[in-house]
Amino acid sequence: MSENSKIQWTDHTFNPWIGCTKVAPECKNCYAEELMDIRYHRASWGKGKARVRTSEANWKLPLKWNRNAVLKCDGCETSYPIGHQINARGGGCSCGGRTQLIRRRVFCASLSDWLDDEVPIEWLADLLWLICQCQNLDWLLLTKRPQNWRPRLKTVQKYLSGPGISLNEATLRVFVENWLINWKGVVYTAAPRNSNIWIGVSAGADQAAALEIPARIHFLSCEPMLHPLDTTHAARFDWKIFGGESGAHARPCRTDWIREGVIFCRDYKIAAFVKQLGTRAQDPTGEPLRLRDSHGGDMSEWPEDLRVREFPVVEEGR
Repeated sequence: MSENSKIQWTDHTFNPWIGCTKVAPECKNCYAEELMDIRYHRASWGKGKARVRTSEANWKLPLKWNRNAVLKCDGCETSYPIGHQINARGGGCSCGGRTQLIRRRVFCASLSDWLDDEVPIEWLADLLWLICQCQNLDWLLLTKRPQNWRPRLKTVQKYLSGPGISLNEATLRVFVENWLINWKGVVYTAAPRNSNIWIGVSAGADQAAALEIPARIHFLSCEPMLHPLDTTHAARFDWKIFGGESGAHARPCRTDWIREGVIFCRDYKIAAFVKQLGTRAQDPTGEPLRLRDSHGGDMSEWPEDLRVREFPVVEEGR
């Protein structure tokens, strides 16, 4: 919820609320339900169960991360605070190198789903406003409900169309309208040309619907990986995350499924990230792998060709 996330493919995690309803095959052994409902007795899982909004202090964390963004020189690798005038001319480093914003990744809603239609629409509007304010961060919005994107955004739009709205709400309405039309560049003050949103979808959900959501990056989460990669839409994603399931009730994950996924990414020049092999990792014949790490997360125990952790390259002007 977390300042420095333990999830290897992100820098931070942020949970605007907690709770969800299972809707995809990957949900069966949901770690978030195990953690929050069973261990901490916060009954927010299941249809009709009230979701729990997190604290205001938690909601302020992304604003801090955004303020603490840094520029890094590609020559001497010196880091500078965002907004700092680096030399007399501004813009570049005194060594002559070019400075570039280091964009931290924020995985949003690891204990929920940001497109859950059982969440109050005001909360979603607040989340979108937070994203508006944090343009130095890349927001990784992973969902199992991509088909809800347009109706949920339209409901936010309707919510913001009432009389007497504040400047913040008016700015947010422009943000939402631009996203619904097609992200041609957010119009609000001092916003960069490009979106700071990465849209992710779980492999068992509606991948085609996720690809229709305008985003800077589209990524596919094959975690837990329960079968070989379905290649129907796979070539259209910019990034793929592979991983076996962990925990007492984990389902098997075979190394050849992950290997074939990585090879597919190589063939289509897609970034691949192998997070873990899982608690019940198996070789291609179905024989269990004897791994010391209970999650199969120690890369030194993996076959060498599976030790792949890549991130998509975001081109300037994209």
